[in-house]
Amino acid sequence: MNERDFLTPYARAAVEKQLPRPVNRQFERIYQVKHREGKKFYDAGGGRLITVGTDHPSWGEFLSGFGSHRELQALVASGIPPAAAIKMATINGARALNVATTLGTIEPGKLADLFVITGNPLTDIRNTHNVRLVMKSGEIYDSAALFASVKGKLWPTGEADESW
Repeated sequence: MNERDFLTPYARAAVEKQLPRPVNRQFERIYQVKHREGKKFYDAGGGRLITVGTDHPSWGEFLSGFGSHRELQALVASGIPPAAAIKMATINGARALNVATTLGTIEPGKLADLFVITGNPLTDIRNTHNVRLVMKSGEIYDSAALFASVKGKLWPTGEADESW
């Protein structure tokens, strides 16, 4: 899915003027260190302390909602098993926010906001991108319809609304 498809034509043109941007060598070095050290930390027993919550640098070409999927891929690429990476994105995050008694796992009595995917993320973590259904507050939504409803609508439509 091309994330820029969700931008208004005005915003998309502004983003694309900045692309392709050169690889920032410092960010590349940081990524390589995090890649190695994150796996070492996991292997040393720190897996319960790792969470997902990316602050990926972007000029608008990457949208925050898709960042967690990329982060899961990076964790698995570093050698962390897919099941452990999924826990990092769910229960570990809930523990870190001190809300694990109400969310972070699927069980009776907990909030049940979740998404259903096509494919097995344990065999290919990229399958988390294949969201088919979303459940929010007990309501089920078709993800294709949700995506279609915002396609071309994110960010300013022109100079007049850039200030917001």
